[in-house]
Amino acid sequence: DPRSRNNNWIKALSLGTAACMMIGGLFWWNRYRALNYTVEMDVNPSIELRVNKAEKVISAEALNKDAQIILEDMKLKGVDAIIGSMVKNGYLSELSNSILLTVESDDHQKSVEVTDRLTNEINAALDSFGGSVIAQQVVSDNDLQNMAGDYGISEGKAALIRNILNELPMLKAEDLAEMSINDLNLLASSKQIALSNTTTTGSAS
Repeated sequence: DPRSRNNNWIKALSLGTAACMMIGGLFWWNRYRALNYTVEMDVNPSIELRVNKAEKVISAEALNKDAQIILEDMKLKGVDAIIGSMVKNGYLSELSNSILLTVESDDHQKSVEVTDRLTNEINAALDSFGGSVIAQQVVSDNDLQNMAGDYGISEGKAALIRNILNELPMLKAEDLAEMSINDLNLLASSKQIALSNTTTTGSAS
C-alpha cells in the first residue's frame, strides 16, 4: 500500500529528526553548560567562578559579604571586571596588593594552562601599582571542604593554609584563617617556604 509506505517513511524521518535534535541538544549542553573548571579569587572578598567548555562564565558566587559588594550590579563577571571592582572598592591597592588565584579542574594540564593565562590577565590589570598573584592548582577533598566550612573561608584559602602548615607545622590553622591573603603572602615570603603546586609572581606590599 503506497500510503502505508509513505506513513512509514514519515515516521522514520520524524524519528531521525528527533534523534538529531536530541544529539544536538546534548552537544549544546555539554559545551555550553557543562562545568569545565572552577576559579576562586581571594583578597578579602572571595569569589567563585564556574566556567564551561566554551570558556564562558556560567555562574559567579560571592563566598562572603565583601564579595557581594564586588559582584553587586555587575553584568560582566569576567576576571578583568572583578579585579577592576576590587581596585575600585579599595580591596586591592599599593598597600595590599596580593590576590590568591585558585583553579580546580579534573584535567591537571587544563588547570596549569588556565592558571598561567589568568595570572597574566590579573598582573596586567594590576600593572598601575604592581600586584602579587599567588596561583595554585587544587583538587577539592573532604579535608579542604571541612576546613573551609569550619573557618568560613574559601577552599582556595583553605588549600593555601594547609600548604603553609605543611611547611610550618608549629602554626595554627585558626590563626592563619584570620589573616589576609597579603599577610599570608608576606609570611610565606619571609619564611622562604616552597609551596607545592603554587607559583607567586610579584612581591607582597
